[in-house]
Amino acid sequence: MTTPCDETAPPELAQALAQFDAGDYFRCHETLEVLWQAEAQAVRDVYKGVLMLAVGLHHDARGKRKGSLRPLERAKELLTPFVPACLGLDVASILAACTMLSAHMENAPEDQPVPPELVPKLGPMLRL
Repeated sequence: MTTPCDETAPPELAQALAQFDAGDYFRCHETLEVLWQAEAQAVRDVYKGVLMLAVGLHHDARGKRKGSLRPLERAKELLTPFVPACLGLDVASILAACTMLSAHMENAPEDQPVPPELVPKLGPMLRL
């Protein structure tokens, strides 16, 4: 029996991941919001989880460290039911990245930027 997670990801997801990888978290959010709102099944939480990761990084890049933590926690809540993978997306790796980002943001001074090595590259995590 197949589930919505077994389906092929829509091209818009690949587009959103490319926007994320380019550091354009706002546009990534906008692209994922369209997917999230159009999806009626539970798989919509995958879109929303990645969207929340983008929101957290967007807030942090704008100097709002405290405002970035809640979206990262929400991303983890939304993505956890879809481990290890959904829509060809390596959800387990994204979840691990959210955890490392949260730990950094909770422990580092607010003016210390997120080290680039902690920001995941999501595009390679998608198997079409």
